[in-house]
Amino acid sequence: TLIAVGLCSRSGQTIFARVFCDAYLGKIDSSFATFPRHLSSGQQHTYVEVENLRYIYRPIDDNYLVLLTNKESNIMQDLSAADLFAVYTSNLIQNAKSSDISLFAFDLIVAYNEMYNSMG
Repeated sequence: TLIAVGLCSRSGQTIFARVFCDAYLGKIDSSFATFPRHLSSGQQHTYVEVENLRYIYRPIDDNYLVLLTNKESNIMQDLSAADLFAVYTSNLIQNAKSSDISLFAFDLIVAYNEMYNSMG
């Protein structure tokens, strides 16, 4: 189950997020904030599992596109979805500074909603 998708800085600051379930927003924000701490150098995977969450991520410029899913979610579908979200996001924001990404918020929300709805 896709819980949220968002962009966060390498330090874990949430830049943009779209939440797809009735989760407490503070919990989502803290999940993005703690994400970089779960990464280890030399890691070859593009996902990290902790407690009940799975982070699936793609680097985009100086940021990370991160999908939050539960651990029971189909990882192959989630990896494929991450690729789709990453391609669209990187094409839209094309080297934008973190402070400028909010200019693309409406387009990101619309696109993320369409991608989420197409996932079934």
